[in-house]
Amino acid sequence: MLGSLSLSLGCSDPQPVNVTDDADAAAIAEYEANEARLAAESEASMDE
Repeated sequence: MLGSLSLSLGCSDPQPVNVTDDADAAAIAEYEANEARLAAESEASMDE
């Protein structure tokens, strides 16, 4: 019984959702630039 219950509760959407599909290229570029800047700042603060 538990086996069939876990099967029925399984993920109904087998495809992963890509949140960048609907985002425009400029927003993605800005996000990536911010991520790179934050990573650099974080790295620099660890070296102090």
